[in-house]
Amino acid sequence: MDCLLVPSSRRGSPYLRSWFRALLLLLVLLPASSWARQSLLLVLSQDSPPYHELSSALLERLPLERWQLSSVLADQYSPTAVQADLIVTVGAQATREVLHGPLSWPVLSVLIPRRTFNSLSSQPALLSRRERGLLSAIYLEQPVARQLRLAQLISPSIKRMGVVLGPNSDDQLPAIASALDAMGWQQRLAQFRYNENPIRLLEPLSESSDAILVLPDKAEFNRSISKWLLLLCYRRNIPLIGFSSRYVDAGATAAVFSTPVSIAKDAAAWLEHWYSQQAKRLPAPAYPLFFEIRTNLQAAQSIGLSLPSVAEIEAGMSRDGRL
Repeated sequence: MDCLLVPSSRRGSPYLRSWFRALLLLLVLLPASSWARQSLLLVLSQDSPPYHELSSALLERLPLERWQLSSVLADQYSPTAVQADLIVTVGAQATREVLHGPLSWPVLSVLIPRRTFNSLSSQPALLSRRERGLLSAIYLEQPVARQLRLAQLISPSIKRMGVVLGPNSDDQLPAIASALDAMGWQQRLAQFRYNENPIRLLEPLSESSDAILVLPDKAEFNRSISKWLLLLCYRRNIPLIGFSSRYVDAGATAAVFSTPVSIAKDAAAWLEHWYSQQAKRLPAPAYPLFFEIRTNLQAAQSIGLSLPSVAEIEAGMSRDGRL
């Protein structure tokens, strides 16, 4: 700590001696988190732009006087070489690598699907760490309620909402049903199993829905149904709500999704909260607070839909407390 200098004529005064004693007592009583610099290790799944984009965005948002950041690729990670107060794993591969080894540090996993994180952290020892606030995650996906609100904002006349679920989405049924009930909409669900004919389920769904929401699943499933969904929604003149920027590029009417920068915003807020606590507990795993929205004006025009601006959509979500 830097020394405080005072004029020599007053160094020995009772007033200053009392002031210094009070200052020293305050520094002793303050939790270390209020003044100690914390070391943070980022473990990146790959040496590719999305991971470096998140790393850079996180670095920009964490004050250097409170945090010291370093990073390593997952295939070079060694638990015996870690010298950190906390680890942030970026992506599924990095999370898998860190959780499969001995753990002596709190771990926050980001840029990871909810189902993947729950599977990787299902062992009793890891579940115990979750309960004690030593292991948590910011999920990659958006909450269903936020996706449904996007659908309502771009198409207020919706009364019947179609939802497409893949083989790995069954555990979301209660949350979907609850969210649809909260919106006051009739639910139309298409649940796919492996090797099922997409047209057999998607055609009747498009005929009985005012809009369709598709939820993320395994990549091969997403690819197999996307072209049929886009075709049928165009044919029935109903909006399709996707889950990524690429879905909008392909022809979906709109999407709400995470980006490396938006996840970095969430992670920075979580880390600053962790820093400020004496108990040093991470929040329970949760969906991201921040998000991005994209719309496809040409796709909307082709089905006769007039879209609000992205700024208007974001304002509508903000009023509802969904930011």
